[in-house]
Amino acid sequence: MEKSTFYYKEMLRISIPILLSSFTSTLLGVAAIPILGHHSVSAMAISSIATSGSMIFISMLLISFTGYRILCSKELGREDLKQANIIFNNNAIFSLFLSFLFMLITFFIPENIINLLIKENHHEQYLVKSYLKISAISYPFIAVINLIFTAFSLQKKTIYVFYISIIMNLTGVVLSCFFVYGKFGIKPFGVLGIAWAMLVENIIGFALAISFYIKKDKTFTIDIRTFSIIQLKKIFYISAPAIISTLLDYFANFIIYSQMWQYFGEEILSAGRICYTIILLYFTTIISLNSGFMVMGGRSLGRNNIKEFLSYFKYSKRLLFYSSIITATILLISLNQLLLQITSFEHIRKIVFYPLVIVAISMPIISCAYHSASSLRLIEKIKIDMLCNIFSIWIVQIPLTFLLSVYFDLDLLGVSLAFLIYQFCYGILNNYFFKKFCKISIQDLR
Repeated sequence: MEKSTFYYKEMLRISIPILLSSFTSTLLGVAAIPILGHHSVSAMAISSIATSGSMIFISMLLISFTGYRILCSKELGREDLKQANIIFNNNAIFSLFLSFLFMLITFFIPENIINLLIKENHHEQYLVKSYLKISAISYPFIAVINLIFTAFSLQKKTIYVFYISIIMNLTGVVLSCFFVYGKFGIKPFGVLGIAWAMLVENIIGFALAISFYIKKDKTFTIDIRTFSIIQLKKIFYISAPAIISTLLDYFANFIIYSQMWQYFGEEILSAGRICYTIILLYFTTIISLNSGFMVMGGRSLGRNNIKEFLSYFKYSKRLLFYSSIITATILLISLNQLLLQITSFEHIRKIVFYPLVIVAISMPIISCAYHSASSLRLIEKIKIDMLCNIFSIWIVQIPLTFLLSVYFDLDLLGVSLAFLIYQFCYGILNNYFFKKFCKISIQDLR
C-alpha cells in the first residue's frame, strides 16, 4: 500500500496543477458553446467549422513537443542538465518555425477549400476565413507558452503552470462574452469575438510565461550556441509521426463535421459541436492526469530502471481508468442540467442527448487507449502509434461514420457510435504492440 501511495503521490504532484490549469485552458473553448448557443444556431455552426480548422494547426503545434518532452525527461533522469538545456533550445527553434509556418499556411489557404466546406453563402465563408486568420496570429505565442509550460512540468514546477493558466484563461472567458455581444463600449464581433478573445488570452499568457520563466527557471536558459542539427533531427524523428497522426486525426474530424453540415444541416452540426467540446474537455483531463506518468516514466527510462517504469505504467493506468468512471458517472447524472446551461434551443438538446450518453460510455475506453499510446511514445515507438491511429480512423471510424449516420440514418448518434468503436480498436492495437515491444506479460503489470 505504501509503495503504491508513493507512485500516486509522485505522479499527482505533477498532474494535479496541470489538470487544474488545463480545465481553465479549455474554459474559453467550452464557454464559446453556451455563449454562441444563446446567440444563434448559425453562429455555433460557423464556430464549429472554424474551430475544427484552427485546432488542426494548434494540435500539431502542441504535439510537436513530444520529442522535447520525452528526450528531456530522460536526460533529467540521468541528471544531465547540460544535454537537457540543449534539447530545450533546439525545440524552441523547432516549435517557433512550425508556428510561423502554420500561420503563413492559414493566411494563404486557397479560397476553394473554404468554399468546398461552406457552399453558396459568401458571408459565412468570410466569417470562417476571418476566424482562421485571427486564430493564426496566436500560434507563435502558443509555441512559447507551451515551451515554458513543458519546461516547468519536466522540473516538477507545475504550480507555475497553474497560476499562469488561471489568469490568462479566466481573462479569455470574460473577453469572449464582451467581444461576442459587445459590452462597455466594445463593438460586438459575433462569432469572431471568440477568435479575438483567444488572441488576447494568448498574448497575456505569453507575457506571464516569459515573466515566470525569467524569475523562476534556473535550469533551462536561452543559448543560441547550443543549436545542433543532430538534436533537431532527434526531436523531429520522435515528433514527426505524432504530428502526422494528429494531422490525419483532425483532418478526419474536419471531413466528418463539414459533411455533417452538408448532409444534415446546421442543427446537427451545432449538436455535434457540443459533443466534440465534451470529448475535448475529457481528453484534456486524461492528458493532464497522465502528465505525471510521462515525466516520471521518462525519468525512470533515462536511469534505465525498467522495474520502476512498469510500476508507474501500472498505477497511472489505474488512475486514468478510475477517473474515467467517475467522470462518466458525473456526466450521465448531470446531463440534462448541463444541456440546459449550454443551449437554450430545446431541439438541439434532444438531438445531442443520446450521443452524449455514448460519449460517457466511451470515456473508460478513451482513457485506456490514450494510456497505451503514451506508453508507446515513451519507449520511442511513435511510428507504431501513428500507424495504429491511421488504421483505426481511416479504416474503421470514417467508413463506420458514414455507414451508421447516413446509410442507417442515425445522424449524430451514428457518429458517436463510430467514435466509440474507433477508440476501442485504437486501444487494443496500441496495448498489443506495447506489450510486444516491452516483452511483458499481464503478470508483469499486476
